[in-house]
Amino acid sequence: MTNMCFSCRTWQLRGILCQHAICVLYHIEKEPDHFVEHWYRKDTFLKVYSHFIQPISNMKM
Repeated sequence: MTNMCFSCRTWQLRGILCQHAICVLYHIEKEPDHFVEHWYRKDTFLKVYSHFIQPISNMKM
């Protein structure tokens, strides 16, 4: 599963597992969550949006 190569090319293009990859991973008893790219994971999302952005009061700022 290291080459991430399926004929639909969904996994290669998006970094999100296609249904073919998920079926193969379940067949070989691997957890599909470990093969998703890091930017699609919950912990990455929480890190990105953990900072509070201060609104600006007018156009000059």
